[in-house]
Amino acid sequence: MRRLESWLAWAKHRAVRATMALAQAEHERWVEAHPEPDGGRGLPRAERLAVGQRSAVAEIAGALQIGEKAVYALVRRADLLADHLSATDAALGAALLTGATATIIADEVQQYADGLASATDGQEAAVFRHAMEDTESSLLDVGLAGCRPDQLKARARRLRERCHPISFSARHAAALADRHVRITPDGDGMAVLTAVLPAAVAFRIDGRLGEFARALQAAETITDPGLTADPTVDSFGIRRPAAPSRTLTQLRADVLADLLTGAADLADCAGDGTPDSTGTGRPGRFDAGRPGRFGSGTVGTAGTVIGRSGGAPTDAGAMNRVRTGTSTGTANGATTEAPAPRVLLTIPASTLLGGHEPGVLGEFGPITAAEARELAATAASLMLGLTVDDPGGAVLRTDSRIVPVIVTDGRQYRIPDRLRRSLAVRDGICRFPGCRRTATSCDVDHLVAWADGGSSEPGNLTHLCRKHHVLKHHSGWSVASAPPEAGTPGSLIWRSPTGRHYPAEPEGPPF
Repeated sequence: MRRLESWLAWAKHRAVRATMALAQAEHERWVEAHPEPDGGRGLPRAERLAVGQRSAVAEIAGALQIGEKAVYALVRRADLLADHLSATDAALGAALLTGATATIIADEVQQYADGLASATDGQEAAVFRHAMEDTESSLLDVGLAGCRPDQLKARARRLRERCHPISFSARHAAALADRHVRITPDGDGMAVLTAVLPAAVAFRIDGRLGEFARALQAAETITDPGLTADPTVDSFGIRRPAAPSRTLTQLRADVLADLLTGAADLADCAGDGTPDSTGTGRPGRFDAGRPGRFGSGTVGTAGTVIGRSGGAPTDAGAMNRVRTGTSTGTANGATTEAPAPRVLLTIPASTLLGGHEPGVLGEFGPITAAEARELAATAASLMLGLTVDDPGGAVLRTDSRIVPVIVTDGRQYRIPDRLRRSLAVRDGICRFPGCRRTATSCDVDHLVAWADGGSSEPGNLTHLCRKHHVLKHHSGWSVASAPPEAGTPGSLIWRSPTGRHYPAEPEGPPF
């Protein structure tokens, strides 16, 4: 099995490299045959040729049914194995090396290959080439000996500091420019929030969240009568306290959420930086109900916290001001409202009136009825959609799509705001196959160009992200509306430069 996996990984990289070359050659022929871009939107010839890589990546992504980001990574590794890592490529082809090990080696060498490509003189190029050879040799030796991927990655990190021709401070400054926070959908009304930060900053954030969470957990265990009602008694006759209502992991998430959404007063959460500073108060009880805010608490027994410069409070008194109600209910106290996000929220009328059916938060999917009502209360604009049921409860509409009906004569190029919003409801995302960019961040494009007689009517309009908008107009990719019998309203058929067809349907209805 391992030998087969290794050979397949080797063959896949070879096939991807060959496909990229063929697709880019085909794109060059297309550019020569189309000296003027469709719709009168001009790009310099060099930029039109550069679109060839994007077109080739889209072709491979469609054929393999994977994301374009994964294809770009596959292409980079294929080029590295063929151009710079001959020993690794040979070992992979002979099934002496696993695909995972070859990927680690290629990813580690990538930074040196980039430096080699941008080298300004022979001496600089020689330095990067030497670093590349040393890295491959060292990692390949232990990889052939059966080193596991996690161990190989740790070894690669240590090796980087020894081999890299650029100082750590310079590399860190460059990496710092790529710091970011991103959100991705998860299931059951949840999402994943990730942050790329300097390691020392991330470590301090992690420690601060732990301090807040442990103090909250201790305060809940000590002060909440409901948590000390466990009748179990240990061998010494001492009553054991019940387990806290929230785990430490849950508390860390709750603290992060309330601090960043404005539910906590950051001024109350900051330590004063002086030794033996005193905090007072006890946490208040939570009521069951909607997601809560931090409460001010009530004054109680004084507690002592050993302060650090800019440190977090760790006593129960100070923590009463960091009492989070994100998951468990409502705490009394003044709040600071978080800014409303810019996202498409779909809510049944029954939910707005107090029902329990979930709302749908754009690409993130269902959210609880209470959360949907809270977001709706801060909405900048509302759009009403109606469905018709018969008295027996059966839906009269047989079409499974929500198709906004906006009256327009289509004779103006500029798209009215109401039509633009209704198209965002219909499409949901970029309509290029496999792209998940939300419609709110996309261009609205005419399927039949305005210059060619196309109209600004719903059936001739679709959402495309900027990357795929350029691809449509400056490559051999083409798109047309699917015939009515072939799909639901708004369905498209894309044709690639090689003649393959890819259907693209709008997002399904939220309800």
